Amino acid sequence: MKKDKKKLWGIPKGGGKKYENILETSIREFKEETGIEPKGPYIELGKVIHSSGKIVYAFAFEGEYDGKLNCTSFAKVRTNTGEMIEIPEVDEGEMFTKEESKQCINPAQFEFIERLELIFKERSKISDKSISERNISSIDNNVDNNVNNK
Repeated sequence: MKKDKKKLWGIPKGGGKKYENILETSIREFKEETGIEPKGPYIELGKVIHSSGKIVYAFAFEGEYDGKLNCTSFAKVRTNTGEMIEIPEVDEGEMFTKEESKQCINPAQFEFIERLELIFKERSKISDKSISERNISSIDNNVDNNVNNK
């Protein structure tokens, strides 16, 4: 996550190029703003609309984060003296628990965290179910084998 002007954290984001789809834009922006090369598989988290009307799409991926950023994208800003300077779009990154993120993430983007949590819960149910089915199947096979061996 990165901080925006209001001292809220948010996900890396930016405008797409004409030749990019939404996922390609997300991957490029993430790499430019963090220096981290995202690797799939990607989990689509849909879109949210900020109070300003800005539409933000998000994807998740699994990976390691060592706490280092290498932002390669810069924004031009005017100083108090009127001088134009370039500053990194991201200067800080941090990991948060779900509860911590409620306090510091852009409220519209918190929905992405809730969606990801729901996806993980659903996957866990599917995983538990498939393990149970495999155990039942293997018990049934053993019963059949015992019957045939008699």
